[in-house]
Amino acid sequence: MADQKRTQFAMQAFGFAELFNIKIGDQKVAGSTVYRVEMSAPDGPSTGGGKQAVQHVKLVPEVEGDAVIVAGSANQLEKSAEIRTFEYLADLHAQRFKGAPIPLDRPRYTELVKRMQAFFSDQGLRVVMLDAPRPGAGGASQAAYGAPASSSKTTAILLFLAIAAVIAGAAFFFLHK
Repeated sequence: MADQKRTQFAMQAFGFAELFNIKIGDQKVAGSTVYRVEMSAPDGPSTGGGKQAVQHVKLVPEVEGDAVIVAGSANQLEKSAEIRTFEYLADLHAQRFKGAPIPLDRPRYTELVKRMQAFFSDQGLRVVMLDAPRPGAGGASQAAYGAPASSSKTTAILLFLAIAAVIAGAAFFFLHK
């Protein structure tokens, strides 16, 4: 019975990807490179009972060797979709390619974003836009890029000091009984 359920999730994901690719993937996104829009389908006959339910929206370059751009993702199990803004993609691209500008046309990508928002909403998914973090603005948008290393070190030091204080307090309490 569990195998049937996993197959059901996989078939649903295949159908979802096919529908997306027909409705959204019918138009290319241009810039200095031309991209076709594609949603990934499960690699095999199973999604692990829905555990591997995330399907990525990719911009696949027509020129072999150019980088694939991940524009977002959808998770039917959680009924949610994430779409990356142009700024988010441009920031990631600049980080990955040493400051190089992203080879996408902003107005064409904005059109694609609107189409994806409508598609995901029509499919009953909650759409979340992922934007590039603003300088000095911590919070959730910074979490998408990872916390700075110094923040992790500070947290580890404070945790170590707190544990040392608890141990010292316990030792003092037991020695003076």
